[in-house]
Amino acid sequence: MLLAKVVGTVVATRKDPRLVSNKLMVVRPVDPRGKADGNHL
Repeated sequence: MLLAKVVGTVVATRKDPRLVSNKLMVVRPVDPRGKADGNHL
């Protein structure tokens, strides 16, 4: 399991039809203590 913190949302003018009504979020991996542990995904 990966732990991550949501740091933002993505707004798109065009999406693949399979992604309609799904929220796109930017997340950053964290360690078990909540400290940043890598780049944004």
